[in-house]
Amino acid sequence: MLSSASLIGAVVSAVLALGPVSAPTKGTDRADEPSHPVMRIALTTSTGSPTELASAGLDKLPLSSGQASGRPLNPLNLWLSAQNDAKKSSAATPSAKEGRKETLSTKEGATQSPSSTQGVEGESSSLSPLSSSPDALIKDTKVLTEPLEVSDFFVAGFIWDDSAASTDERTFLIRVREGQTWSDWYEIERDSDTRPDDAQEASGTEPFVTAGATGVQILVAGAEEMPKNLELVLVPENAEGEKILEESEIETTNAGGTPLNEPLDQSNDEGLYDSFSEASGAASSLRQAASSSENASSQESGAASASDDATPVLEPSWGAPKPTGRGIGAKSSAFLRSLFPATTTANGLPIPVVTRSEWGGSASEPYDWGAEYSYAPFVVVHHTVGTNNYTCSQSHSIVRGIYQYHAYSLDWGDIGYNFLVDKCGQAFEGRWGSLNSSGGNMVAAGHSLGFNTGTMGISMLGNYTSVAPSNETLSSVGALAGWHLDKAGVSPSSSGVYVSRGNGKYPKGTAVTLPRISGHRDNGYTACPGDAAYPLLWKVRQAALEVSSSAIEGTPGAPIAVTGQWVADGETWYFRTSSSNSYVSNTWALINNEVYFFDWSGRVLTGWYAFRGNWYYLDPSGALHKGELSIQSGTYMLDESTGAMFTGWKQEGTGWRYYKPDGARAYGWTAVGSNWYYLDPASGIMQTGQQTIKGKTYLLYSSGEMASGWVKDESGWRYYGADGAQVGGWAKIGGEWYYLDPQTGVMQSGRLSINGVTYFLAASGQVQYGWYAHNGNWFYLHPSDGAMLTTWVAVNGTWYYMEPDSGQMRTGWLQLGDVWYYLDGSGAMRTGWLQLGNRWYYLDASGAMRTGWLQLGNRWYYLDASGAMRTGWLLLGNTWYYLDSSGAMVTGTQSIDGVSYSFTASGALR
Repeated sequence: MLSSASLIGAVVSAVLALGPVSAPTKGTDRADEPSHPVMRIALTTSTGSPTELASAGLDKLPLSSGQASGRPLNPLNLWLSAQNDAKKSSAATPSAKEGRKETLSTKEGATQSPSSTQGVEGESSSLSPLSSSPDALIKDTKVLTEPLEVSDFFVAGFIWDDSAASTDERTFLIRVREGQTWSDWYEIERDSDTRPDDAQEASGTEPFVTAGATGVQILVAGAEEMPKNLELVLVPENAEGEKILEESEIETTNAGGTPLNEPLDQSNDEGLYDSFSEASGAASSLRQAASSSENASSQESGAASASDDATPVLEPSWGAPKPTGRGIGAKSSAFLRSLFPATTTANGLPIPVVTRSEWGGSASEPYDWGAEYSYAPFVVVHHTVGTNNYTCSQSHSIVRGIYQYHAYSLDWGDIGYNFLVDKCGQAFEGRWGSLNSSGGNMVAAGHSLGFNTGTMGISMLGNYTSVAPSNETLSSVGALAGWHLDKAGVSPSSSGVYVSRGNGKYPKGTAVTLPRISGHRDNGYTACPGDAAYPLLWKVRQAALEVSSSAIEGTPGAPIAVTGQWVADGETWYFRTSSSNSYVSNTWALINNEVYFFDWSGRVLTGWYAFRGNWYYLDPSGALHKGELSIQSGTYMLDESTGAMFTGWKQEGTGWRYYKPDGARAYGWTAVGSNWYYLDPASGIMQTGQQTIKGKTYLLYSSGEMASGWVKDESGWRYYGADGAQVGGWAKIGGEWYYLDPQTGVMQSGRLSINGVTYFLAASGQVQYGWYAHNGNWFYLHPSDGAMLTTWVAVNGTWYYMEPDSGQMRTGWLQLGDVWYYLDGSGAMRTGWLQLGNRWYYLDASGAMRTGWLQLGNRWYYLDASGAMRTGWLLLGNTWYYLDSSGAMVTGTQSIDGVSYSFTASGALR
């Protein structure tokens, strides 16, 4: 929602001047994009005191000699430039007492409807230029940062803890740097009138939209008491998680002065209902006034509208096609279908809509904000606050940013709008359940406090206070509104009574008469949807009428037969009937055995046109096309009887073809639901079986679905990756390693030698690690890569010996060269004393068997050539020794078998 501070920056060029935007392609997913944390910058403490960063801008300004307190005379004099006096003086508005006038000045040479800013039943809207005057800002500024250098962000906003603290008299200002240019200062409204009906009192502002800013400066002015834990929230592209930026992490930068962005000064002295008509033929003077206002804005901004051509015949219209163009309802939609193909036209949508899954929203119902459906015969139009400099390829990121801010920063659980439309006319699904609402019902959102239930909220991505929205935007908003109101069974040009659930403007239980398509300011104290957009709501209503089936006579399958004469006005064709001498309009007509459609202005339409949930194509001559259609955007199949565009699977001859949701025949890789299919690039015929595509092998089931994961056939198991390609060689799947034949893709098992290294794979294919038994033998496989180890292997401090060739674990005596080792039944190498049968052996610390004399401590032992420990009498050369029963050599006088012997210290018998 936009505050009364306005955008006076450049208007975006017409959408036809923009380059195409890439849609997600096969294999891409939001999860593949790098994520960035939401940045939070503390501005006040838990007691409401400004942080050092928040007051740095005030502290560094020059002091005024006239200020005893030491505060600067003008705390903004470094960064706030002078206002545009011409802009201030150009908004003189006649009061109601002076009598009604058809137009009033908004800018030099521009006009608009005198009722453009009216509230319901003549009540004034709250449209002050700023919550605080510039003088008040100078006096009451409490927070002023220096210009800050930050990472890219698309959406910004203020949040705080104490929702009960009054912020009604507080002004929040922001400016951002996009590229190398600093924007004007913008005021962001507190979201008091934009939140779910059951949400707590607002503790945040509206989101502020950028084109990917890398610099920011903020100002907060108002009452002495500041909100507690006031923070600036900056939402980047593909946000995930949050990071509280410490002051030491934030760098400052230089910035010159820029002005406050103020809206046009307009009075509210005319009734709301002067801005729209019950019938499709609204007052010509009013349309001309609003059209003049739009043209003036476009001229000032340099934008070239695709519908600026004058219309000399019949009533003025907008967006109507030339014979080679497209109709209003189909114009932007057909264009967008080629530009943004990742969309849906399900549920009878007249235009493509980017679904939540495509822009990155949660696909499941928010657990903390359940869907509540109710009959909704009203549409409320909004706009956002921001710089208007975004490109249409950035719209996905902006919508994700608003979702992140609403759902998590403000803790709503979901985005607050049912739908959003960017300046190219690209439409986005908003609140969960909006696209699935049926029968005139709509899921309650959080776009208009007290008026959320029983309405559908559409927000235009842009600041439309002083710059008019594009025809593409208005067309898409109108198409969505007409689609919904048609299901609700009400005319877009009618009005009805809504009973408020309670907000600042209308207490609970107040019955309010509203047009079926109204602006946010009609039911709340806000400037939304902007002073430049509000007088153009008649265009939204007109676009809604054109997609509303109730206003059109005949159908493509049952047209109204007429006779008469074709009339040309330049490149525009009309048909005048011979019976009434009037022009055919809002009618499917049969003329000389050809079916044509004439819009509300009487023009014959060409190109794509949406009608009652179906798409039709009208040839350059205007005739309804039937059968196969090949045009620049693709090949389509149109019903041979009615001309309705076909979508989905269609059997043609012996094969199947698929027509995408936009109707174009699919070729190559195509996703249908959660499955992928491959359709011949030349014929579009669905392929089956094993296919080699660009050097990769794929398996397509008989139903055409691309295989993924494990698949078994007569040759064994094969694995197909997430992209469907057959995997060969080493592959880590589900945390386990497998080896698949590089040529055939068949999974291997058992003992396998690869590049001279031996591995063991289980029957289920997984690489084995550590101790592994195979055919009665034990092997040891490296614990990290599974390679079979040979010779000496230490496991948990114990040594084992594996045969060099086979890798089998050895047991028993092992001779390596001249050295003997002993490996017990478990394969463990033994050390120290070893008893085998009635013999003792000694193995040193290296495991080597000892022979000859052995000293252990102060004792000597003798081990013969076989390693066996000797006892009793021992003759070595000519010397006798005696070893007791423990094997220890004796010395001194010893009694042996009753005889006394004497031994030297070296054990020799004397």
